[in-house]
Amino acid sequence: MMTVFFMTLFLDANPKIRHSLLSIWDVHASITLASMNQIRSGDAEISCAVLGDGPPVVLLHPFPVHHEFWLPVARVLASQYRVILPDLRGHGESAAGDGPATMEKHAADLARICDA
Repeated sequence: MMTVFFMTLFLDANPKIRHSLLSIWDVHASITLASMNQIRSGDAEISCAVLGDGPPVVLLHPFPVHHEFWLPVARVLASQYRVILPDLRGHGESAAGDGPATMEKHAADLARICDA
């Protein structure tokens, strides 16, 4: 069974939320990742970090950040789960590929990551 968490933030909508998140990112910037993987998915190389061991949990970052957005949460979850943190197309270390990054491409990327 695969669990996927979706989260959407409007960072510009509330300066207090943005400041709080930036503070969290600063505190957790030194967290090291167990591994970074590159997976070929169609027309792009997709990067993902993996932490922990156990049932898989995939955390998808909101626009316009990358996988490190989830590091504070992933560190806690990694004690019980295999936490997979992909960089979506055109974010972080993942290539954008050819043409627009459609939902179909994102879904195919996630399927490849989960099958790896």
